[in-house]
Amino acid sequence: MLGAAAEHGAKRGAEKHAQLAWGEYANADGRRQSLRGFHSAAVLVAFRVGNRAFTNEVSAMTAFEEELELDICDPGIDDEVPAVTGSEAAYLRFVEEARALPADQVIVCRANVALAYHNVKRGVDAVWEKRDVVAKLPGIEAKRIFELPELALGVAHAADLAARVGDKEPNKQYASLVSQGHGKRRLLLASLDACAEAGLVPKNEIAPIRRGSGPLDLVGDLATLVALFRKYGDVLKHKTPVMAKDIEEASEIETALRQLLKPKGTPVAKAASTPEQAVDDRDRLWTLLVRGHADLRRVGGFLFGAALSEKVPALQSRLRPPPKPAPEPA
Repeated sequence: MLGAAAEHGAKRGAEKHAQLAWGEYANADGRRQSLRGFHSAAVLVAFRVGNRAFTNEVSAMTAFEEELELDICDPGIDDEVPAVTGSEAAYLRFVEEARALPADQVIVCRANVALAYHNVKRGVDAVWEKRDVVAKLPGIEAKRIFELPELALGVAHAADLAARVGDKEPNKQYASLVSQGHGKRRLLLASLDACAEAGLVPKNEIAPIRRGSGPLDLVGDLATLVALFRKYGDVLKHKTPVMAKDIEEASEIETALRQLLKPKGTPVAKAASTPEQAVDDRDRLWTLLVRGHADLRRVGGFLFGAALSEKVPALQSRLRPPPKPAPEPA
């Protein structure tokens, strides 16, 4: 019934019908599951009919849904949110775009950024399984959707920077990144070499990695290695000691080094140097994350319908993730 009500309003292009239906359910006594069900159905219909005005109205419902999820969270679960280490590379990657936002559109970040990151990661992981479908959805830039966890790490770094800007500790980032990069290169390359000998990957795709030894060569090697592991992911699964986190870390190191090694004259984003700018950067990056997450929720509504809140939780949702199945006895 909820889906039919939303579809009726959307198909007739009558946004007010949908608003009235939402208000009717919003005033129901304690029908929180119905509210979330209506929101999911409305997102689904708005996406399918391509009605932008209706989609905007539906997006406004998300804040109310987030309040509901906060109401039914487990007491004390905030203490169980794992800490998140922000990424300076992600911060530098997105901060120029964030600084270009009109001031009147900036949303002040009062959120738990670690909680936001975990919810974004959970949502992106869910839709990644249906990435072929996501890539074909109208009005959605799939690449931006899958970059949201990196953006969330940029927000986490900006929040940390806002809290500690003014520190005079020497910047040892470059030396640390080069050292980490060489370590990841050795691990990934040795694993691919072994797989090539076993006939799992073509040797000719690995050969170019051995040319050159400078920092720019390291950046190129990391990019190639990450691309090969993603290209042959299904074939290499469980056949090397390389974990998914190793590939993601190698990609982050490559991105960070590429920023630091840009040729002279190429604009490079600079970190905030004053408390005021640090806070402004944090809020602007948060605004980008909120916007991107709204699109992620649209995609989630289309893919998962009534399971939206479980699969793609709101940014500050404190609902527990579904329990992992117990391992089978040996």
